Parts: sequence; C-alpha cells; structure tokens
Amino acid sequence: MEGGSFIRKNCVIYDMDEQYAYRLMNYMRGKPGVPYEIMVFTDSDSLNDFLKNNEVEVFITNSEEVIRDVPKGNIHYILKLSEEELTGSFAESTEYHPIFKYQSTEMIIREMLSYCAGEIYLAVNNLAKKMKGKVIGVYSPVGRCYKTAFSLAAANVLGKIGNVLYINLEEYTGLSNSLFQGNRTGLSEVMYMYRRSAAGLRQKLRDYICPLGKFDCILPVECPDDVTDILVEEWITFFQYLLDVSEYEFLVVDVGTIVKKPWCFFEMMSVIFMPEAEDAISRRKIEEFYDHMNVTGRGILLENVVKILVPYDKEFSQGELSVDKMEWSTLGAFARKVLNEKGFS
Repeated sequence: MEGGSFIRKNCVIYDMDEQYAYRLMNYMRGKPGVPYEIMVFTDSDSLNDFLKNNEVEVFITNSEEVIRDVPKGNIHYILKLSEEELTGSFAESTEYHPIFKYQSTEMIIREMLSYCAGEIYLAVNNLAKKMKGKVIGVYSPVGRCYKTAFSLAAANVLGKIGNVLYINLEEYTGLSNSLFQGNRTGLSEVMYMYRRSAAGLRQKLRDYICPLGKFDCILPVECPDDVTDILVEEWITFFQYLLDVSEYEFLVVDVGTIVKKPWCFFEMMSVIFMPEAEDAISRRKIEEFYDHMNVTGRGILLENVVKILVPYDKEFSQGELSVDKMEWSTLGAFARKVLNEKGFS
C-alpha cells in the first residue's frame, strides 16, 4: 500500500466439507479489516479454471493433493488446513504455511493476516482509533538512553488519572531482582495461552497481573527464546485483546529487542516517545532510523513520535529508586512534564 488506494485481493477457500468452508468464508467476510474478497470452491474443476485466469493472494485448503495439482503461477500464499496441530520441523514446508483447522476461526484469521498481510493489514485499519484504550509506546533505536526508566515513570504518572498496564518487551530487563519480584506467571506463559486460545484466559488474567506502584504489569519474559517466533502482528492483536477484556485505560508498551519490526506498533499507538542520547553516534542512529522509515514509505508512521532526552536520575541508575518514590524524583517530574505536554493530565 504505497502511494495509492488499497485494492482488495482474492482469498480462495477450497474444502470438500462445504459446511466448514462456508462457515469460514462467512466469518471472514463479517470480520472488519480483513483485506480480501473471500470465495469458496468445493469442486476441483471449477477451482482450476478460476486459478488459471485470476490472481489469488491467499489460497486456503485442507488437501495436499490439491496443493500439488493446482496451477500456482497466480497464487501468492498457500495455507494448508491441518487436522492436527503441528510443531517444529513437522510444521515446515516450502510449498505452504500450515494452520490448525480446528482452532477458533478468530485465531485462523489472525494467523492468516500475520503470515500474508503483514504491514498492509496494519496500515489499512488505522489501529489507534480502533483501540478501546490508549496505547503509549516507548521505543528507541539507541541504547543506554533510559528508555525503560522513562517507561516505568510514565506508567506511574498515568496511574494517577486512569488504570494502567505496563508491558516490557525487552529480552533482558535488568529489573528482575529489584522491581519485578514474585512468582507470578510471566509474559511468556500468558502469550503461550493466548496464542492457543486457552479456555479461561480472560478469567485468569487477573492472576497474571502484578501491582507495581500506581500501575499494574505483566512480568517480563524469563526466557527470550520462548517468544522469538511471535510476529509483531500477534503482539498487536494481544494488546487489543487486553484492552477489550480489561478495565485498563492505558497500556504502556516498552518496545524492546524481542520485536523484529517495532515500527509496526506505531499505527496502534496514541504517542511514541523516543528517548535520545547526547553523543554523536546515537544521534546518527536516530537519523538513520528516520531515513529508513522515509525511504521505505513508512514516514507517515513517524507523525506521533516525540523525541525526548531523559535526564539522568542517580537513584534509579544505582537501583535505589522504588516505584513509590518515582513520582517525586527527577525522572518522575520529567515524565509528568512530557505527558502533560501531550495532553495526558
């Protein structure tokens, strides 16, 4: 979707089980934001005639025989509906992407969009306006810029005006033995349950949330390897889910190295604070990030980015600043100031 209007593309479903095929089609047609025209075929001859003369963005079928025989010149993505949930090497194929057929239809759509539509899906939906609450992002291509320190301070400030949930997406936070203490379930297990549409997650969510100062948090991942395969689109739908099923008015997302394409988050965020650093190399890193975004046609996503220079806070840097004291610290005062300037007061 660069430099023009979005054109809806074809998604073809082929399954001998007509009831299943039409149920999937009807659900997908009724789902806002699905960027495809959905069609169903249950006869192989009609399917082949259509595929020979039409371009198909997504082809969904439960038949490996059909995948082998259909003309593939006009097909961009093939999704194979599997009778069993496959993992590891069994889920790999050079011809298609496997999807477990008997998971929820919502999860099938989510996985399809994550695999096929990517950033186009995000751009079409103008996600920030669709979110139930406000998502405050903190991201920087620069290291050692007090990004996490500011994120925590901002969550604490926002906690005075509404219910806040803080999520840290760093591989290593450095805070496990100080701020993030306790034996609660962390983000890895919560995401594991969410991706599998585990029954009762909504009811159990409160058990996974840890109070911290004037805000709540889900404890960070303990093992980064557990979440390296999670696409940014899946994180986004997870954040939407959290706001939909909870009473949180603000979600503060500390965007770290777990996420491969962090700019995809920008579409859903009311504001993205980008901590800078004063040295020349750090300034050039941010310049290169901006250049990359503009060259690749993503410059519009920078409109809500606010560059900030977070002041040094001796107590926090030495690990002596508790969340309770953060409000009246140098860090807290700075967070309060920049949030007020953006209308959060």
